Amino acid sequence: MSGTTMRNPDFGNTVRLLRLRRKMTQPELADAVNVTKFWISKIEHGTVPHPNTVAALDSVLGAENNLINQARRARTELSAHLRHTAQLPSAPPLIYGRRHELGALHSELAPHHRTPIRVLTGPAGIGKTGLAVTWAHDATPSFPDGVLYSRLHGHTPGRAPATAHDVLADLISGLGVTDLPNSQDAREALLKTLLADKKVLLVLDDADSTKQVRPLLPGGHHCAVLITSRRRLSGLSIRSSARHLQLARLPISSAADMLAGLIGEDDAEQSPRLTRLAELLDCLPLAIHAAAELVHAHGYGLGELIAVMEGPTRLQALDLAADDDPEASLSAALNASAQHLSADATALLIELAHRGDQMVDALPVNERRELLREKFLVPGDGGVQLPSLVAEWAKTVLGPRPVHRPARETTATADRDAVETKPPRRIAVA
Repeated sequence: MSGTTMRNPDFGNTVRLLRLRRKMTQPELADAVNVTKFWISKIEHGTVPHPNTVAALDSVLGAENNLINQARRARTELSAHLRHTAQLPSAPPLIYGRRHELGALHSELAPHHRTPIRVLTGPAGIGKTGLAVTWAHDATPSFPDGVLYSRLHGHTPGRAPATAHDVLADLISGLGVTDLPNSQDAREALLKTLLADKKVLLVLDDADSTKQVRPLLPGGHHCAVLITSRRRLSGLSIRSSARHLQLARLPISSAADMLAGLIGEDDAEQSPRLTRLAELLDCLPLAIHAAAELVHAHGYGLGELIAVMEGPTRLQALDLAADDDPEASLSAALNASAQHLSADATALLIELAHRGDQMVDALPVNERRELLREKFLVPGDGGVQLPSLVAEWAKTVLGPRPVHRPARETTATADRDAVETKPPRRIAVA
């Protein structure tokens, strides 16, 4: 048997001999086990099918568990010869202000008696992928059978989230298996079989939903799963015992250190200016990287950069830093989250941005839930906040202030308006 395909000539020959002994044609056997004649032909040429199909063949052909045992041996042999995979992208040179989070991942995602699942959540640009990849590189020695990485495109500008069916194909192919089942259920079962006795780390980056992720989870006891998402994915907590780690904005000192390191500014006298710039960038790693690029690629001095960030065009300046890759900009990242908002939540977000009131602890329940889910609102001192860069983006990109919504509503007022007021038109986001 090949070590890279789910094929076993002995299995195929056994099926063929048993079929002929019972004087059945391929179409008759196909009807009896509820597959196509094409699949019977593939099976007789050595393809080992899904365990449910194997069990049906064993029963119809009276194999007395012989086919089941042959298929099990074939899968065990394949698992023993899987390709060692190392799919991680490169990690950032340095991670600032995340020592606690890295420690939490190291203590909870080491392989042990069950499959630990950790979900890193946080708003756009907070550094989820960088932290996940950094930790995964450090943890690779603990997973001698390899690391699988898949980008799920939950919030990739301009494209739909990846389907579990397609991601399963990529993961299985990454292990060296080229003969893929057609159905998602069969692929899910195959991945679990392949990883049953392996110590593999699975990194699922930018997940969209629990539904997208659940079919990708290993069934073995020695793997670990690290997921990043802007959403909490609560279903994984309820049904898979996943634990969540929400990333907050960097501490101001760490954000200033990150700026100094990226810009190459080691003069202690510049510390107050770096701290001021970190504040203007909301201590957001994506914005900090963009600001550093403005220094290196566009010739901004530190004082000039602070002046721009204090003015009305700071968002446009930050987007300029990604002029050769617009999808890497902060605006693009926020646009992708906005596509998931209802019309009412979008209107409320615009209202909050124009109001200039960052503390938003008394909002209509449904819209508040949406804004929290997509991380437009983040934890702050004394409640949740609308970050200043998000507010500027909402005013600049989403549009003018709605006229139908009062400055502050109670839940009861929102319920009344849902009946009395025509809902606002959904605002398209480029």
